[in-house]
Amino acid sequence: MQAISEMINFFRVNHRDLKGCTVAEIELLEQHHQLKLPNVYRAFLQLVGHDARGYQVGSNYDYPWLLTSKEFANELLARNERPPLPDNTFVFWGHQGYQFCFFYTDTAEGNPLVYYYNECYEIPTYLEISRLDDALRNPGSALEGPLKGVKDNGRCC
Repeated sequence: MQAISEMINFFRVNHRDLKGCTVAEIELLEQHHQLKLPNVYRAFLQLVGHDARGYQVGSNYDYPWLLTSKEFANELLARNERPPLPDNTFVFWGHQGYQFCFFYTDTAEGNPLVYYYNECYEIPTYLEISRLDDALRNPGSALEGPLKGVKDNGRCC
């Protein structure tokens, strides 16, 4: 799949000291969350699931945080009186305790759409931002377009 090869090239060119997850760790992650991860995300985990120096400093995206990522997201949603995420979702990124990204795991697509939640903005519960491979390369850049014109609710920063 082209999305996987482009993502792998991006990380090899732009980041050093790549530390991926083992197949056993990825399978444990799937068993823990009772879901099947899309191939583009499995490739990401095998490449940088533990670390990629300089990638997403200050954010959570790595194993073993991923084992509790959905709990983090659901606690954040509950704190803001929002319903929990559906069972068929996987939270792959969180930042500073107030925002996260997730995707649905039961789609037929190997490169699913990514959704975003931030307690600091007046947005519908979730904002569709990009395809997974784009969001993995740089979640911040993937958010720039969808967040244009979105108002800060004054509760953060």
